[in-house]
Amino acid sequence: MKHASFILSILLWAQAASASYSLTNLPDNATIGLFGDSYEKDGDLNTVSSPEQTGCMFPDYITAGLFLLNPSLSNLCVYNFAKSGTLMTDQSTAIAELGYAVFSYNLFHGYGTNNSFNIGIEQATANGSQAAASMLLSISNNFKALALTTNSVANTNEMGTSVSNHVDWVALSDFTPYATDGGGTGAGSEYDRMTAATNGGARFGAGYVNAFDRTFAATTNWIGLGDNPPLEIKSGIKAGHPRALGSAVWTYGFWMETMGTDTNIFNVTVDYNSASIVTTNHCVVTSISKTGNTLTLQVTFLRMAPTRDIAGTVDLIGNVTTNDTSALATVWPAAENFFQEKFAVQNLPAGLFKVYENGILLGIKSNVELANWNMATNYIGDRQKQKTEVLGRVRDLENADRGSLLVSAGNGIVVLGSLAFTDYPTHTGDGLEAQLDAAISGVKTNNTHSFAAVRAEAQPVSYTYQIVPNVTIFAPFRR
Repeated sequence: MKHASFILSILLWAQAASASYSLTNLPDNATIGLFGDSYEKDGDLNTVSSPEQTGCMFPDYITAGLFLLNPSLSNLCVYNFAKSGTLMTDQSTAIAELGYAVFSYNLFHGYGTNNSFNIGIEQATANGSQAAASMLLSISNNFKALALTTNSVANTNEMGTSVSNHVDWVALSDFTPYATDGGGTGAGSEYDRMTAATNGGARFGAGYVNAFDRTFAATTNWIGLGDNPPLEIKSGIKAGHPRALGSAVWTYGFWMETMGTDTNIFNVTVDYNSASIVTTNHCVVTSISKTGNTLTLQVTFLRMAPTRDIAGTVDLIGNVTTNDTSALATVWPAAENFFQEKFAVQNLPAGLFKVYENGILLGIKSNVELANWNMATNYIGDRQKQKTEVLGRVRDLENADRGSLLVSAGNGIVVLGSLAFTDYPTHTGDGLEAQLDAAISGVKTNNTHSFAAVRAEAQPVSYTYQIVPNVTIFAPFRR
């Protein structure tokens, strides 16, 4: 079977505490649905020191990252179907409404079951304050929601159309901070729901992402820093919700649970003396030369590491990012260096060197640093601008303002939710898919608010790099 190894990896993931497969190896027609609460999508503003969004960060970082990691996939779709205030019973309805329609789309359009793969990620929401036993029951019910839509067979992975066109479900826990400063570890706490999500995933033959335990190291550092920088909102109606930095912590908890060992995103190693290629992986060096002491090379990266909001970065249409997660390096150093984009120059003489990308100074590095530089920690230049634009197009897809992150009606994924609300339960299963088919096609291929627009910006681009000695040459002194 074409995707036998991938399916085996999913099954192994269901039996392990962390994933044993890589999200850099998704099938071409993979469809992923995220079902959660205001941690993932929020239409409200909360005033702390300034208006602040809590949604459109964690799921957007994940979505943008999946497209950057998998630019060659022609039909990858990642839907954020989260809704502020949602209960687990509301998620069940969203799964029956929207999940069925998008998960069955490929089958209806002739891609065939061997060329499509569906993954549902369900957040164990804090809304409703469910204890472990109650949450376990909710997770079980929601995993079975799709099968019950059309044929009343309580199968945890069946689509309802056929057993072979199935959904692999994943239970997702929240990140740690909420429990450390409010929820504790008692009944009905965030820890309790994490336990249910973890046990539920394993018990029902599904997967789970234990982001709660995975992010504990970051929380420990955060407490030691006196909640500075803050990970979450401390007061008001959104108290306990993640700020941008908290969402970044949650995101890297997710990556660490699901990426397996494939975290070396690319490797370009060249020799300074001979101006030659030493080794490459997931990239192509199209030219390399040395003029005087300046080494010049052109590189096309076949995939890139995920990104997130970094204050001051600019997308391709000039929007300046104001949300900031740059303190992740302080709060959780292991996360900052989790992805490796290796750019190495061997046999450099001792000293400092300016590194330019398309004529833009990325920084001044020593020969020791350039012997094994991780470009994933660089947030300057055209390559970062490309990554930022991919993230921006994900927000266009959600019809969220790139600055405020406020979601409005009228375009993108929002249209699907509005139509489903109108048509369900008058139409269910195959009938509902037929009602939403045109809207799904638009979300996949529309010029602006679409997966096609995200995919187009994630495509490999050639960049020119120059390594220049950082020295000033003085003329000889003459009497």
